[in-house]
Amino acid sequence: MLGALKSDGLFAAFAQSILKAAQKDGRGDETEVTRLLADCHHNQSLSTIYTESGGAVEHAKVWLGILLNKIERLYLDEDVLPLAAAYNQIALCHIYKDEVEEATRGWSMSLDAYRTVPNVPKLGGIWPATSLALIYIIGDWPTEANDVLTRVLKEREEVLGKDDKTTSESEAVWRTMGKIRIRQQQYDEGLDYLRDCFYEIGLDFLRKRDTVTAVHYPSAAMRAFGDAPWRKAQTARVLWEKEKVARSDGNAAEGDAFIKRAMEIRKEVVPNDKRLEEQLTYADWDNVVFYYSR
Repeated sequence: MLGALKSDGLFAAFAQSILKAAQKDGRGDETEVTRLLADCHHNQSLSTIYTESGGAVEHAKVWLGILLNKIERLYLDEDVLPLAAAYNQIALCHIYKDEVEEATRGWSMSLDAYRTVPNVPKLGGIWPATSLALIYIIGDWPTEANDVLTRVLKEREEVLGKDDKTTSESEAVWRTMGKIRIRQQQYDEGLDYLRDCFYEIGLDFLRKRDTVTAVHYPSAAMRAFGDAPWRKAQTARVLWEKEKVARSDGNAAEGDAFIKRAMEIRKEVVPNDKRLEEQLTYADWDNVVFYYSR
């Protein structure tokens, strides 16, 4: 996946140079060249986020600027939907830099834009809605998160059916609603929403002090994470949880191995944090994980 993202970014950069030259020389249809140029910046923004190669916000802002300029000149209904997507993209760029206020504003603007799109695609606002709800959960505002998500939960049921388990939209909404219920200490209802999320299920069984069941889920979560660089913090957090489970079962040596590896990975993620393992709390392991997986 990482290689494909890098290739996409390189291709978009190459296409951008061709389109800029065409724009400068007045070649091609101006509207089409501008649209393709906007797509290039969109794709480069996505690529640089996930490959951590820098410039994501800048490309997203150029994309947004092109859209706003076109809307100001022509105000076509067809441009409102890309505008909503652009605000969502800018928010994503900001949250990767831990700029929570800017990200929250971007997702709010994206959601507002989706709600003004004529003939909006079904479930069009799910991604900014779930992201905004997750930020509210992290900020300990479960009521606000619930208000944002309840609307898209109803839309999802109307479009996909109550029991759909085949789409990423259902996964996103169920997972986020599960987190809201957990934050509200409604653990049984939270588990109902999170049954297909290995790490979350393991945590819920730990809360119920069922270590026999809980022990299977962190390993499954780690297999799902793979070796993607943005998953390192999640892997460290899982190993930290596995250490606690191992010790509760009397496996001190296994626990030592888990925490040793967890600390090694954590140092790769936050090299300037020199604290020892016993000085770290759950929040210290959780806060370095990307917002979508906390």
